[in-house]
Amino acid sequence: MCRRKDYDFNRFCEKMADGIDYSRIQENKILWQNLQNVAQNYNVAILSNNSRPHIAKVLNRLFHCSVEEVEQNGIKVFDISSTEKDGHFHPKQSDDGLEIFMQRSQFLPEESLLFDDVLLNIEAAQKIGMHGVLINEEQPLMRALRPFLTTAVNKGKVYE
Repeated sequence: MCRRKDYDFNRFCEKMADGIDYSRIQENKILWQNLQNVAQNYNVAILSNNSRPHIAKVLNRLFHCSVEEVEQNGIKVFDISSTEKDGHFHPKQSDDGLEIFMQRSQFLPEESLLFDDVLLNIEAAQKIGMHGVLINEEQPLMRALRPFLTTAVNKGKVYE
């Protein structure tokens, strides 16, 4: 759409993100600590079907970090543009979105685990040989990360 209208895609994404109210996203220091902990021993990446400006605003609210600061802590950040092929974006749930992402990122599906709150995305991951963990109220991300933590966080206390 941006190409057809001769409009800068990055500017479009910035304007869209500026129009969203992110105030309901609460800071989560424990999740930030856990992600950093997991990243010490595993490749950790954030893949969103949304834009980089949107991801930046979410990370700022959640962790008070920029995308660059998150990446400096060993966590790679990928937006929808990482799935672009033949002039189109291919989201995670599409037939080839995760496969395109895996090829570009050089991750191996059989060595990868997708945490996602959308069952369709988990099914797409499993279809290409990835493992998938559905995140929901019964299985929040904090609980799903526990097996990957290398040390006790906050003196053995468990937070959910």
